[in-house]
Amino acid sequence: MKVSSGREFYDDGYSDDEKEELENRLSFPQHRLYGRASEMEKLTSMYNSLGSAVTEDDHPIPPFVVVSGFAGAGKSTLVNSFARDLDDQAKQGIIEPFFFISGKYDQRNERSDLPFSAIVRALESFFSQLMNEGNPDEIEKLRTSIQSAIGDEIQSFLAVVPGLTRFMNQGGTHPHDHDIAPKTEAWNQFQYLFQSLIKAISSAEFGRRTILFLDNIHLADETSLDLLSMFVRDKSMTHLMIVCSIQSILEKNHPCMQCLEALEEELRVERIEVNNLSLEEVNNFVADTLELASTETLPLSKVVYDQTRGNMFFAMTFLEELHRKKILFLSVISFRWEWKLEAA
Repeated sequence: MKVSSGREFYDDGYSDDEKEELENRLSFPQHRLYGRASEMEKLTSMYNSLGSAVTEDDHPIPPFVVVSGFAGAGKSTLVNSFARDLDDQAKQGIIEPFFFISGKYDQRNERSDLPFSAIVRALESFFSQLMNEGNPDEIEKLRTSIQSAIGDEIQSFLAVVPGLTRFMNQGGTHPHDHDIAPKTEAWNQFQYLFQSLIKAISSAEFGRRTILFLDNIHLADETSLDLLSMFVRDKSMTHLMIVCSIQSILEKNHPCMQCLEALEEELRVERIEVNNLSLEEVNNFVADTLELASTETLPLSKVVYDQTRGNMFFAMTFLEELHRKKILFLSVISFRWEWKLEAA
C-alpha cells in the first residue's frame, strides 16, 4: 500500500506521485486542524440549530453558512473536518447518524453544457456510498421517500443523476438532452426535481439531518446559484444545513456575490472567514510535521511564516521546497529532522 504524505487532508486537489521516493519524505499530520476552534464551534452551533432556527414569522429555515477565505487558507479542510468529527460522534452514539453530501465546482472539470454540475457529482457520490455502506432497511426507506417526492417524474431525472438509477433499481438507459434553455418550463421542472430530491433525503420524516456542502460556489453556473437560492428559501427543509465555500477576492458585481447579497436581504446568512494561521499555529503545525518540540522548530517556523504569511497551502509547499533543496533533511546521524537556515 502506498504511504501517504498527508497533504491531501489539507489540499483536496493534491495526489501523491506514485513514483516519488517514500524514504525520508515529509509526512504532514492528518485529521488535525490548527487555529480553527472558533470556526468549528460556529459550524457545530448551526448544525445543532437544525429544526429550531426560525424566521420572524415563526417558520423554520435551513441554516445557511458561507465559508470564505483566500485560496489555500483551508476552507474545504475546515468543513470536511467538521463533518468527520460529527461522523466520529455518530459512530460512538453521541449524536444521531446524518448525511453529508459534498460537491465541488472546479474550473478544470466543468462542462458548459452540464448545469448543476457540482450538485450532480455530490448526489452521484452520495448514492454510490450509500449503496456500498448503507443499511438495507435505511436504503429502502429512502427509496420510498424519493419515489413519493418525485413520483412519475423520476424517469426523466434518472438521466441527470445516473447514480440514482442504481439506487432506485431502475434498469435501462435514460437519454436526456442537457441543452434545456434556462428560464423555460422544462428548466424550472428540473430545478423543482432537484429541490424535491434534496427535500426527500433531508426530510424530518426520514429522521436524518443532512449537510449539503458546495465547494467553490464562485465557480458555479447561474443555474446552480438559482437552485441554491431555492434550497435556502425553502422553509420546509428543516433538517438541511447548507454550507458553501467562496474565495474572498470577488468583485461586488460577481454573480455569486449578487446571489448571496440577495439572500442576506431576506434571511440570516452565517459568515465564517477562514484567515491565515498565526506564527504560533504555524509553529505547532511544523513541530507536529517534524515530530519535534515547538521550542526547537520556532526558528524554522518563523522563516515559514515570513514566506507564507500563515497560508496552510503555501506553508506545506514551502516546507516541501526546503526538503527538495535539502535545506530541510532527515539526518542519518541523529535520525531526526534538521535544517540549514542560512541556505534558505
